[in-house]
Amino acid sequence: MSKATGFVMFVLGAAVGSVVTWQYTRKKYEQIAQEEIDSVKEIFSRRESATDVEIISPEPQTAKIGKPEEKPDITEYAARLERDGYTNYSNVGAEQKKEEQARLRRREAALKRTEEEIARKEARQNALNEEMNLDTVATNAGRLSELHRELTELSEELQRLYEEWEELAEE
Repeated sequence: MSKATGFVMFVLGAAVGSVVTWQYTRKKYEQIAQEEIDSVKEIFSRRESATDVEIISPEPQTAKIGKPEEKPDITEYAARLERDGYTNYSNVGAEQKKEEQARLRRREAALKRTEEEIARKEARQNALNEEMNLDTVATNAGRLSELHRELTELSEELQRLYEEWEELAEE
């Protein structure tokens, strides 16, 4: 078999392989897309069937003649609201708002300080890496050892700062 024949066979094999791969991938993703479409249609049809509720018109109310019903005491209402989990926002005082705002400002300031410290440490880490790559340092085992020690300490500090930043960001 000559080189030209081998090359032609290689090109034809690559072309056939590409077409087969393209067809397979296209069918696979069309199937996945259709399954997603069908599942969404099913979910929406369930929602529609769940909301298909027969509306019954209420019977007209007639006026009751006699003694009016007694209303419960206000403390009973308050107890029910508290029991049902309602919050009385009218009691939130200005002092609480100020404390919350101060806490947010402290958190933002701590975040900013941590970000600045991370930036300084990362800049120092980059400078150390660049210095370690210098030919004069690469041949000096003592200096290389010092740089490696400092780089290790810096990496540990950065890890601590990253964790601190994550904690502050999650609050």
